[in-house]
Amino acid sequence: MSEYTRVRPRIKVKSLEDIKTRLGLRELTLSEVYLSCDERIDTLGNVISSYMKDIQAKSKAVFLEDIKDHEVFQNASKVASLSQSLSENRFSILRELTERNMNSGQRKTVDKIREFMISNNIKGLSYMSREISTALGDITQAVKKAHTDMANTERDIVKEKMISVLSGEGYDVSLKTKQTELLLRGKHKDLSIVVSLGCSGAVEIDLAGFEGSTCATQLTKLKQGLRNEGIELEVIETVHHGKRDGGSLIKKLKHDEHAWTPLEESSPQKTSGSQRMLHLYQHMKQRIKR
Repeated sequence: MSEYTRVRPRIKVKSLEDIKTRLGLRELTLSEVYLSCDERIDTLGNVISSYMKDIQAKSKAVFLEDIKDHEVFQNASKVASLSQSLSENRFSILRELTERNMNSGQRKTVDKIREFMISNNIKGLSYMSREISTALGDITQAVKKAHTDMANTERDIVKEKMISVLSGEGYDVSLKTKQTELLLRGKHKDLSIVVSLGCSGAVEIDLAGFEGSTCATQLTKLKQGLRNEGIELEVIETVHHGKRDGGSLIKKLKHDEHAWTPLEESSPQKTSGSQRMLHLYQHMKQRIKR
């Protein structure tokens, strides 16, 4: 019985070095990497809200007496709360990437605002109204870019591990993109496995051509193969559609077959030594022509 499954990938120890290398990180915090993209955003948002309530509760009465512009107080609170949140160990990756996305002057301004807010330095903040507004935009954009870079890296790793596992099981793998969605298709005789990798970390898997319990068996093999590669799939939803031609995901893609790009070379088992030499030769020819 063929089925559709929605899962949440969690990157484990074996794939942590891939993240560290590709992002050029000094260190990794295991608890942070285990969070999915949506979870990471939600967790950071909750921590920021908690810090903001605490900072405002301690400072509001004092500040509003001396700072006429309420927006200055709000913006300073946001900068301080976001900076304080990133200082927690669980957000070490986001912090390192965020700091990398800001220059030294921007980082110093954020640190100064945070220090003034925590110490209730009203006079210091009163001279920084324009800098506070700019700093809020700087740190917000830096965090967004850091999250995007991390999410894209995680998705690339999941994609590569998925290709490796499917190819290793004898499937011919093809790839295509659809807006922000990255799609993989594994085909073997009458069997098909289609995987959708969303930009927010969501993963959908749809199987077609399987009969009886062979579908569940194949999904178990896929999950085990990914687990061996350092990717744990946490099942969120499973629909046993029982249709040989596939569920909603496969049917949605049925009318644009031409967009699939074969990736036979993605499997080490299918790339002979002579093929590798040919690829190297072609690459060198292109370099020489330049």
